[in-house]
Amino acid sequence: MTFDTIIAIGALTTTWVFTVVGWVVWAWRMSLKSAGEKAAAEIRSKENATAIEKVEATIKAEIDEALKRCQQSEDQNQKLGMELSQFREHVAKSYASVEIMNRMEERIVDALNRLGDRFDAYMQNGRERDGSPRSSR
Repeated sequence: MTFDTIIAIGALTTTWVFTVVGWVVWAWRMSLKSAGEKAAAEIRSKENATAIEKVEATIKAEIDEALKRCQQSEDQNQKLGMELSQFREHVAKSYASVEIMNRMEERIVDALNRLGDRFDAYMQNGRERDGSPRSSR
């Protein structure tokens, strides 16, 4: 074997070894990268799951609060409805109607007219007794 052949075999072997080592290092780095990406994805997934759980809990709390307020509004609405119903009943029992007020007005006007007639008759009788005409001012 000649020197050139030995150098060529050495160069070929070295190239072959470095190629294999390069492939092994590349595969190893890819597996590490893949494992890192998987770990990062898992961490992000857990973080997202935690964030989603927090959002769901917040939404559930808001819904519960809204339902509570809705129930309070319905209770207050029922209470006000009952109070309004009682007030209407009170008004119907206690307040005078227009018809009653008109009849009362007629009675008062009639009574005043009769009183005026009596007063006129009294004044007329007084003039006749005295025999003197009274001046009206």
